[in-house]
Amino acid sequence: MSIAMNLRFYWVSTGTSFADEGEDVVVKGVHMSIKHPWLRYFPFGLCFISSLAGAEVHSKKHKAFASFGEDLKIFHTYMSKQDSGHIRLDLPSDIASATDEHSLALVHELVAFTNTVIERSRSSGMKSFSGDDLGQLVTPKPGSLLREYLQIVGNHAEPMSSMTLRDSQSVEEVCGSFSYPTQPAPWKTLTADQFGGDYVAYLFRLGFHTTPEDIFGGGFTKPKTYRPELCQWDSFRDHAYWKSDYKVLQIQIYDGMTPNGEPNPEINNYTWPYPTWPAYVAWWHVKN
Repeated sequence: MSIAMNLRFYWVSTGTSFADEGEDVVVKGVHMSIKHPWLRYFPFGLCFISSLAGAEVHSKKHKAFASFGEDLKIFHTYMSKQDSGHIRLDLPSDIASATDEHSLALVHELVAFTNTVIERSRSSGMKSFSGDDLGQLVTPKPGSLLREYLQIVGNHAEPMSSMTLRDSQSVEEVCGSFSYPTQPAPWKTLTADQFGGDYVAYLFRLGFHTTPEDIFGGGFTKPKTYRPELCQWDSFRDHAYWKSDYKVLQIQIYDGMTPNGEPNPEINNYTWPYPTWPAYVAWWHVKN
């Protein structure tokens, strides 16, 4: 809503009462002085100030959302993997004090979510990360910044396929991240007679192995490697799934795409490109 729209709405709906020029006013914790004659009329002046204060908070939060992809590159340099397998963030005080509060809150929630994904992958596997479960996981209490950020970035993130390739790119840009997500390959459907009927033998010949049923629906995985100097080995995969009801094989082959696979959900089987990769993998598979 624009400021002009706010002005019209509050002027018509609230009426006026008097406050002298020069008086101080506190609105929702924001201390302001009445220095302009048109602000002398209350509650119009109060509503306008309140609207501006709310807009400023809203603007700061979404500015932090917009820059979080770049901030996260810096945060990753201060993260480490502990002996327990969990991720830890040790941010120097000078950097923390110079960082927007919303960005700080986001990264702490993201580290906690990453550790939850890690724990879940060890206990009950990834299958429990349905859309609703992911929302509940990211939102242990109402008002989670991370949940709001993931919802927004899911709609507005720049697909990797539309990015202009540069000589120097970060690991997050090359391998995929919340701000730079990779795109899923279209499913190709094969009938039984197209691969001789024995779909398991056919997939094994192509280099697939059986994916545990508790990892994003099971099926079959063929590990893929892309830019190992940044993305490590086997961080991506081709995916295949047998549709028993229809006796057909659905298969996704990423050859020719960048990168050459989707994020591999078997996160305990390879080294991650960056510390919060498990959270990105979970989010990517739920989103797609």
